[in-house]
Amino acid sequence: MINRISIGAIFFLASASIFAGDDFSNFDICKAAISTEMLREVKIMKTLKSSEELPEISYMRSDGDKFRYQCKINQNRIVWRGYFKNPTQKGWGRWRDTDPNDSVLTYKITGDNLILHNSSTGTSINFKKSDFKKP
Repeated sequence: MINRISIGAIFFLASASIFAGDDFSNFDICKAAISTEMLREVKIMKTLKSSEELPEISYMRSDGDKFRYQCKINQNRIVWRGYFKNPTQKGWGRWRDTDPNDSVLTYKITGDNLILHNSSTGTSINFKKSDFKKP
């Protein structure tokens, strides 16, 4: 009995240390992508009710205008689309992987860092877990 508990405890501790850096949710990854694409601070991004498979986030600009986005995260790639609320075009826009000129957004998690790379600008931006906490 003691051996089983010891083995279980060792496995749990080993698993926890292996996955300690993987605590960025798909919502965090989506917020980082939209923050990068829209040149906004990640802390203003809000999580809307959606699934972890298709995160939906929003933010409000200083002029009071609100924006909504969804992300698809497949392996290390992030694809997003925006919601249009104007009378001429209402509803979800296209996914940003349908045009050859669309940026390719990729990410990797290294320890406590989420590193997002934008192919159009050639830049990488580093996010820490604390960047996603509300002030």
